[in-house]
Parts: sequence; structure tokens; C-alpha cells
Amino acid sequence: MGKSRRDSLYGLAVKTFRYLFNRDNVVMITWTQWSKEGLEEEGGFRDVRVVPPPMRTSFRKIDNKITVGFVGVEYHRKGGDIAENVMSKLPRHVRKVYVGKSPRRIEGIEYTIQ
Repeated sequence: MGKSRRDSLYGLAVKTFRYLFNRDNVVMITWTQWSKEGLEEEGGFRDVRVVPPPMRTSFRKIDNKITVGFVGVEYHRKGGDIAENVMSKLPRHVRKVYVGKSPRRIEGIEYTIQ
């Protein structure tokens, strides 16, 4: 994909991860060495481990749209409010899909479970 770590969406993700997970006794697990280095250098995480996915991965687009998704049933415990806030800041051309129960309905986000 070739995105820079300085990309604004990446910056938002790092800030969110710092807020949620940058605590003692936390182990971050990621799929690539590149993301491990970014989490350590820019995120300040101390214990980051690389665990490759159990299947071959590749980039693919369906209908030539970028899609961002969230799956979680317990709204606050799973971070549904955070997911909706992040999705609401994404560009209009990005498809946003929320799978789970939410007390809100934000324009531009597709909700699949009422």
C-alpha cells in the first residue's frame, strides 16, 4: 500500500492505541516487522511481538472501494464509541461498516445489526 507512517489516519490510529493500550503489563501483537517498529518507535510501546497471520494475506478491493470495518457487540467494552468517532473522521469515499449494536446512528456509517 506504501503509506507513510506520517499519514494522518496512521497518526490517529497511533494516538488511539496510545490512549487505550500504552499501559504497564500490555503486550501488543502485530503481523509485520514494519508495524512492530512503528509501534515501538512512534507509539512508545515496550513489548511488541510479531505473529504472522495463519493464512496468506493480500490487499483486495471490492467494488474499488476502501472499506473500514468494526465488529463488536458490547458497545463500550469493545470500543464501539471509539470506532464510530474514528469512522466519522474518515473521508467520504471510504466505506464504513459497523457490525454490532450501537445506541447511535452516525451518517455515513453502515450499521448491520440493530
